[in-house]
Amino acid sequence: MSDSTPEVRRAAAIAIAATGSPEYREEMRAMLASSDTAELGLDLFAKIGGAADASSVRGLFDSPNSVLGARALRAAAEAGLNIDADVERYLVRAEALRGMAGAANQERFAEILAGVEALGPPGWAAIAKRLERADEGMEAEYAVILSRAGDKRTAPALVRLLKSKDADVRYLALNALDRADPLEAAEAAPGLLADPSPGVRVEAAVVLARSREGRASLVEAWDKLDATARRVALAALKSDGALDTRGLMGRALKSDEAWERRAAHEWHLRHRDQAYLQDVAGQFAREADDENRCQILASLEPQAARYAALYVDATDDEAASVRLLAVRTLGALRDRAHGSVLRRALGDTSPLVRARALQGLESSEGLADIDAFLAGLVDADASVRE
Repeated sequence: MSDSTPEVRRAAAIAIAATGSPEYREEMRAMLASSDTAELGLDLFAKIGGAADASSVRGLFDSPNSVLGARALRAAAEAGLNIDADVERYLVRAEALRGMAGAANQERFAEILAGVEALGPPGWAAIAKRLERADEGMEAEYAVILSRAGDKRTAPALVRLLKSKDADVRYLALNALDRADPLEAAEAAPGLLADPSPGVRVEAAVVLARSREGRASLVEAWDKLDATARRVALAALKSDGALDTRGLMGRALKSDEAWERRAAHEWHLRHRDQAYLQDVAGQFAREADDENRCQILASLEPQAARYAALYVDATDDEAASVRLLAVRTLGALRDRAHGSVLRRALGDTSPLVRARALQGLESSEGLADIDAFLAGLVDADASVRE
């Protein structure tokens, strides 16, 4: 390491750095003190360095080589050392590099940002300060770093980014704000429900759906939301049985969109909403979509005996899929009281319904009779005769 030839010193530094051995601590400090070998010294510092070596690393913070200084920042941060560098000047240098052509400059730019990000709170504070006067092109770069922080201290900077002209930046900022400070995000989200960007509108709806404090704003704006935002918000609320979700789901039950009503039916049935269940026959009768009516019947199947009257009424439904589900469920109950309903279903226009009615009669002791089986044997459809 004391050789007069730079090539020899560097070769020795490479060999020493590769060992990762604490016995080379003095050599590491010598490596850090030389611009030729400082980078290798940082590699060794990452393996064996500590507080006793802090001064050697800090000496690189003011290096004319901003990339080397940024690597020193990162190494010091990862070692838990106190940082006393002017971090903002690194960002100024990074901003200059970003505008320069060439892959090497872009690599240096990324290296500097990585060093600042590794600092944690001091790095975020420097970024927040730069955001006040950085050009618009840097907003996205800084937004990505802040979005990874997930720290409440980044909230003020993220709120400022919500006003960016770049839709991607606004989306990143709102998403990050929701993780860093959910209350702040819920307060900001209503103003973004009408954002020009569909992605931002959807994210705003999701933020409000996840926030108890934001539900009222979501309900108030519900009719103005586009279908995608409503769909994603309903999906986010799927497992939330809170009382303040009921108002929103009640609103969705009255939607003109079948998919929206389907999500609302699913929520009420999943959470056993008593007001809904007391009026489930009315909900079924008012539901115009065949698939949604099937969903109601399928969800109630585990308690079919309790809702048998609904299944009996459903055997007269206009949709064959609904009638089939109703007849199948009644047959599975094996209740003599439903024998007449199953026999009547033998005359259904759908062969699937007729076959299921015959199976129900056959499996229910005391319900089958010779007339029913004779009717099945002469049925026009082969699947019923079989």
